[in-house]
Amino acid sequence: MDVFTCSHHKKKDVPNIKPFFISAVIASAIKTGLANETEPKKRGSMPTCWPVPVSFIEKTLGVCKPTAIDYMKIARKSNYLNMYLNQEEVINLTPFDIRHLRLSDVETIKIQLIGHENYKKVPISHLRTWKGKVLVQGVNFYKSNLTLGNRRLTS
Repeated sequence: MDVFTCSHHKKKDVPNIKPFFISAVIASAIKTGLANETEPKKRGSMPTCWPVPVSFIEKTLGVCKPTAIDYMKIARKSNYLNMYLNQEEVINLTPFDIRHLRLSDVETIKIQLIGHENYKKVPISHLRTWKGKVLVQGVNFYKSNLTLGNRRLTS
């Protein structure tokens, strides 16, 4: 017996084939645990969403970072993937401080997050401002809307 993975499409689905394939790669990585370099998932409950770094898409598909980001956007816009931001609020900085830090030569800074007593070192490029607050951006979480499975075919 051979194991095949396939999908059925109609002619009207041809414009959506690229987002489908990109989403299938990401969904497969989430299912097998390759996206965050963990063990393959076992039967039982799976988390609803999983972190997928852009660097994983870069390495897997052999593309540069801007192209990998574009691929993630294509998959999200086609509704094959849902993205959830992973941002936490920073206590000890203001948006004014962020502007000055970006103009200076500082690359990393110690920050304190809400609900955490310890300080954490992060690159300045991971800091965002939104509605007068400073947020630190982590790896975004993704949830696949695709159901992956294998069928055994006998020849």
